Amino acid sequence: SNGAVFNGDLNLAASNAGVRLLSGADFTGTANLTGTGAVLAYQESRTLTGKTINLEGSSARLGIDGTSTLTLGAGTLVRGRGTIGQAAFVGGTSTLINQGTIRADITGQTLNISPNSFTNAPAGQVTVTNGARLTLGQTWTNSGQINVTGASTLDFGGTWNNAGGTVTVDATSTLNLDGTMTTNGLGTIGNSAGGTVNINGKLDNTGHNLGFSPATGSWLLKGGEISGGQITPDAGGPTLVFTSSAGILSNGAVFNGGLNLAASNAGVRLLSGAD
Repeated sequence: SNGAVFNGDLNLAASNAGVRLLSGADFTGTANLTGTGAVLAYQESRTLTGKTINLEGSSARLGIDGTSTLTLGAGTLVRGRGTIGQAAFVGGTSTLINQGTIRADITGQTLNISPNSFTNAPAGQVTVTNGARLTLGQTWTNSGQINVTGASTLDFGGTWNNAGGTVTVDATSTLNLDGTMTTNGLGTIGNSAGGTVNINGKLDNTGHNLGFSPATGSWLLKGGEISGGQITPDAGGPTLVFTSSAGILSNGAVFNGGLNLAASNAGVRLLSGAD
């Protein structure tokens, strides 16, 4: 605390090793959280510039304690697995703003971004690669860039808004659209390479047209619900695909075109005037 500076790399290698940084305390090198359950927590509002934080131990955590805002500024990289944003020692309302890079890159492992509020700013980059998984929950917005590559998985959850942001999925990867969303808030979801995009949550499409194109690729209604509005396939083929995890069209939603249930055990439920 009180402006203390650790000169060098901050190595949290022991099981459950942890440190809280308060009132201007800092370190000059890289933070390496390699121990199981290792925790680095910021218990004040802070902007990190040019920092690298490696979350490599099982259940490693970059915590935001108290009612604080942590901004990952220019040149800052947080990568690996574990959790970013959840309180570690002191509860409160946590806010995370990314203007740098967050990267899930450990094969078969999950990185969770779960403060009370998360913003991926216009300069922010979020990447899922190398067969890793990244989950977004709580309340969050993206106006930057999110990329899913290399047979990886990205899970959208909570209440979210991608308006002004871009998400790109490569041919080998999966994007799960879960939680609560609106058509206005979908932003740009690029799936021209033919990856997998699943609608698992509830999409409020009232007063809008959910249109498909070569840029969007096809999406799968996989247990999710589309409420209201129009759903329009592309003449060239990209469309809403119905799966065995029977999804729902509700609240007067209209599918413009032939309803083709071609997959094995494919199904759809039509409720409250959907057609």
